[in-house]
Amino acid sequence: MDDPPCLICHSARQRIHTIPVADLVVQYRRQLGLEVAAEFGNLRHLQIARCPRCDFISFVPSVIGTEQFYDGLQGHAWYYLADKAEFATARRFLRPGNRVLDVGCGSGAFAQGHPVENYLGLEYTAGAIAMAEARGLSVRRQGVEAYAASRPEPHDMVCAFQVLEHVADQRAFIAACTEVCRPGGRVIFSTPNADCFANAACNLVLNFPPHHTAWFSRRFWLGLPGYFPLRLVEIIEEPLEPVHLPFYANTLVQASLEKWLGLRSPAPIDVSLRHRILAKFSRGLGGILARGLVDERLRPKGQAITAVYERC
Repeated sequence: MDDPPCLICHSARQRIHTIPVADLVVQYRRQLGLEVAAEFGNLRHLQIARCPRCDFISFVPSVIGTEQFYDGLQGHAWYYLADKAEFATARRFLRPGNRVLDVGCGSGAFAQGHPVENYLGLEYTAGAIAMAEARGLSVRRQGVEAYAASRPEPHDMVCAFQVLEHVADQRAFIAACTEVCRPGGRVIFSTPNADCFANAACNLVLNFPPHHTAWFSRRFWLGLPGYFPLRLVEIIEEPLEPVHLPFYANTLVQASLEKWLGLRSPAPIDVSLRHRILAKFSRGLGGILARGLVDERLRPKGQAITAVYERC
């Protein structure tokens, strides 16, 4: 059976990798202590497919994490950062009286300093909603597609920070975000950057289902106005967050060692003993390298990319 066409532009997609689900289950257990086998049901393999026309990269079939899965992730203090570089980017376009819709608002950190009466968050996870409401914010347990169908008053700014990579139907999500923004307003998306060093890393398990359903490159964001009533304002490849410096250093060391030893594999998931040994050795050297990256000019682009649009 042929794969379904690209969700964004409806072109034929190309498969670029096959991932054994069992390997993902092992990596989630080793790295995060999470048991995710039930999230995949009877599925044994996932495909990574790339659209040559719009550069939308997605997993086939799409596997969405359950609330239980996200509750497990919230046990890690780093999962909801108090602030992010993309928040600062979006705040440059924010005015005090703007009506803001924060889709997938998490704990509501973006609303810091904005009048609460002009802010509405949408969120599914009960724990995140509780944190946002503790800030005095108004949050609905609803998806943006259902919210758009309720025909609300249009917002001046609609933002979705690190959300699009978690949904099943990216086209419907983008269309709904666009629909609930007023003409001339700002629609802002931030996602992991498919062009950054992290996508060259092996076993970056949170970049895979059931956590992520798709990857997004600069070329994807440049081309988005061809499919939606949006005008591109700016694309920002955010700087590397300090918390990610050790990960970058470890990735650089391990990739260099594998190339030097002739062991570099294109597989994005590797559960072999050889890889585990090299990873352990790389962490030691990576820790030394990370301490030397105090000058920001020595750092690569970070893991987030933010695209700012004007609603036409």
